[in-house]
Amino acid sequence: MAGRLRQLAMIVWLAGVIGWGSLTTAAGPRAGVRADDIGPTTVVSASGSGPVSAAGATDSSVGGRDVPLAQLMQRIRRQQEQLTEQAARIENLERALRHADLSTVLPEPPPGATAGLRAANASSSGCGQDAPACGEAVAVAQASRPQGGEPPDGFPRFDIGGQYRVMFNAANFDFHEAVIGAGQPSQSFFNQRFRTWLTVRTSEHVEGYLQTEIGHVGFGDDLEFPKAFVGPRFPAGAGLDRVGIELRRGYITYTSEELGRWRVGIQGWSDSFDDTLASAAWDFNVGGLSWLATVPELADMQLSAGAFVLFEGDIRQADDAILWTLDGDWRDDRGNGLGWSVYAITDHGGYSYPTAAAYDKSWDVWMGLRGTWQTAAVPLHVFGIFNFGARKELGGLPDFRHHGFAAKLALGPVPFWFGRLRFQTLYSTGEGDPNDRTSSEFRTVAQSFRDNFGAQGYWSYVQITSPNAPGDVNDLGVSLQNRGLGLFTAQAAFDYSLGPHLSAVMAVGWLNAAARNPANGSREMGTELVKMFTYDFGGGLTADVGAAVLFTGDFYGASPAASRPDVLWEAFSRVQLEF
Repeated sequence: MAGRLRQLAMIVWLAGVIGWGSLTTAAGPRAGVRADDIGPTTVVSASGSGPVSAAGATDSSVGGRDVPLAQLMQRIRRQQEQLTEQAARIENLERALRHADLSTVLPEPPPGATAGLRAANASSSGCGQDAPACGEAVAVAQASRPQGGEPPDGFPRFDIGGQYRVMFNAANFDFHEAVIGAGQPSQSFFNQRFRTWLTVRTSEHVEGYLQTEIGHVGFGDDLEFPKAFVGPRFPAGAGLDRVGIELRRGYITYTSEELGRWRVGIQGWSDSFDDTLASAAWDFNVGGLSWLATVPELADMQLSAGAFVLFEGDIRQADDAILWTLDGDWRDDRGNGLGWSVYAITDHGGYSYPTAAAYDKSWDVWMGLRGTWQTAAVPLHVFGIFNFGARKELGGLPDFRHHGFAAKLALGPVPFWFGRLRFQTLYSTGEGDPNDRTSSEFRTVAQSFRDNFGAQGYWSYVQITSPNAPGDVNDLGVSLQNRGLGLFTAQAAFDYSLGPHLSAVMAVGWLNAAARNPANGSREMGTELVKMFTYDFGGGLTADVGAAVLFTGDFYGASPAASRPDVLWEAFSRVQLEF
């Protein structure tokens, strides 16, 4: 619109110049026109060679005097500049109107802005004292400009998203239960959790993100359970309600081709080893600074780095825990990839060993390699991680040191029968002697539930032993750390379609600890079977229903002489809207 107004103004100006020139040439003097209104009589030549006198130009007669054409052109240029300024004011007003509701959002113009702009516009735009709205509107548009400059055309942009779910769960075990007995009592509940997020983009380079979560809320209960922490009581003290509304994530992002992507704030972080060390999807949300870029000098390697605060105690003391991360990956167009990672935690706040006695400080390092190959026969994915660290004890006790190893081999998915088949096996070292000050246990980055079970994430195919989508509100919490005892598991899953909207999956998993459980001397964790159906309604709405059974091993027994643990079962369903 501003362009069309500028074109219209130029047409009116040209018509006025032609008409005015013809009138002054043919009709002689005009009342009120003086020679000094026209301006000086010396101008710069069109060639740019320097000033020329009025005698060198074609004259026009005004008021009986010889007036050089150059002076006339100066007056015309001044009028053109005034029209250009007016068009700029109109464009600024349009931009302000596009980005805000003036009646509710824009601040009042600063003192004097209205009067000053009104006076400036009166001589150039016809907005005199009897037309105050013109000057005031331009003043509001000028005063509303942000200090950082006006946003580019088409900004800001807003995107809203969410994940709303209601779940049902029935089982004969409790969350992260360490000991399973005979005759396990059953339980059932409904659970609701709503997440909503907002993305604001103020340019192609700048973005703000906010995500909140309400829940998990059990039907008929007032104690909300946001997984990784228990909310404060409301009201404080004797109050029974738990506050479960949380800022899950919130950060500011700047991205450019030269600098890469920089992000500061509370953000989800996942390891590059299939969420086995820490999982953003399972609420590993940490505050800090991260960076991501592609480095052409390193064969287009994607490089990322970060520093995140895992624990902050007293801000006046050096009692925090910091996670440091560095990842590098190469990928080609066929899906093949090779990567490496180095992670470290410097812990002065008691984060890394949540069930150990109070200690002075600790540190841990993870170094790993991974690869993916899309072979003609079977897609292959592998990784290996070496972990080592130490814990400095209090009271003169000797330091605790450990070193461990974890690995994964995954095949598929490949077409099989009427569906697709996938397979994975994972192994991590463990230590069965709790009194050994030099341990072979493998530890994870995240200590998700503060119970020494280790990181929780969606790496497993099965439901009861580890969190897995629709059944993730109730599981035994098995991870590569596995209470320091390590893990050896082999799992297979078969996915198939039953129609345009209905799909199903069957899964089986065998699990053993790498070291014997000191409570009962057993490694045998059990074998689990899962069957689940998913119906896609479209529009982001899906429904899942399924069941799982675990033929529990003696690893979960209270003692060697205890009765064999009960067979565990779980029935689950979920309705979820994601947009």
